Amino acid sequence: MSNLPIRSERRMPVQEQHTRVVMTKHGRRRVRVNSGFNKEVTRRPIEHTEQPKFPFPETKTKESKVEPIIKLPPRERPAAPRSKDLDDWATSMVATLRFPTIAYTGQEGSYPQPLKEKIPLVRMIQLMKNPQDFKENATDEEVLGYLSTASLSGPFDRDAYELMAWLFARTQTNIPKDLEVPKELGYGAKHLYDKLRKDIRKSQWTEFKNRMKTEESKNEEKSMGH
Repeated sequence: MSNLPIRSERRMPVQEQHTRVVMTKHGRRRVRVNSGFNKEVTRRPIEHTEQPKFPFPETKTKESKVEPIIKLPPRERPAAPRSKDLDDWATSMVATLRFPTIAYTGQEGSYPQPLKEKIPLVRMIQLMKNPQDFKENATDEEVLGYLSTASLSGPFDRDAYELMAWLFARTQTNIPKDLEVPKELGYGAKHLYDKLRKDIRKSQWTEFKNRMKTEESKNEEKSMGH
């Protein structure tokens, strides 16, 4: 067979049609009747091509890339926590339970028991919300406990009374109706509040670290003795 395409044309006769009227059960109908072959039409040329050889050759198609409508930034892997951060976190967790309660000098035994039981949980919540605030400032309950013991030593001035009433309303549920609670702290009460928070936490860290060093030295002595 030649490689060139071969064209061939064939002419086929087409039957001529006409109509006539016939009787049916529905009445008269006009139908078409073939009368013969008297017209010729030229059909579309037929192309004969060489048959492909087997097996078919492999065809490589280009893969279409679908670009996203919104391009997201590359995902960054979080950095592994440093050992120092883990040590600080572990130390702070231990401190929430082992911090001493700071009372006014000479009134250590009169610290309110309900506050003493509540304070460790409040410290832990403070640490979870803001670790830096936990390191630097005492909680409202701790300041209120200190002021409660200080009130037994003598009468308060205006700033201390205002601060104690404000803290009592913030931390307690059963508030006396005759207690005058300020909506906002004045300048003197606010200064006293910030100072007590920092001083109490600083004293707690100092005593906590000294206690930890003492326990470590005792454990070393026990290990050396064995």
